[in-house]
Amino acid sequence: RYRVVVFIKVDGIWWVKPYWDSPLTTIADDGTWTCDIVTGGHDQDATAIEAFLVRPSIRLPSEPRYSDVQPHSVAHVYTTRKS
Repeated sequence: RYRVVVFIKVDGIWWVKPYWDSPLTTIADDGTWTCDIVTGGHDQDATAIEAFLVRPSIRLPSEPRYSDVQPHSVAHVYTTRKS
């Protein structure tokens, strides 16, 4: 019924995860989900992670940005870590 879109912040730039061309993470029947956020570059140095709960019918551009997702989310969670 829903999907998750995950962003990480690395060096001040937000990146969609796991990849630009597959931004929607599936949620299992039991409500769990996983998203690989370390897929290249300096992803392991991420200082923030934000996940948005969205309807699977969301239409995103080929390189979705935070501003493309946030207005369409029904919930989100944000966390930071010290670098």
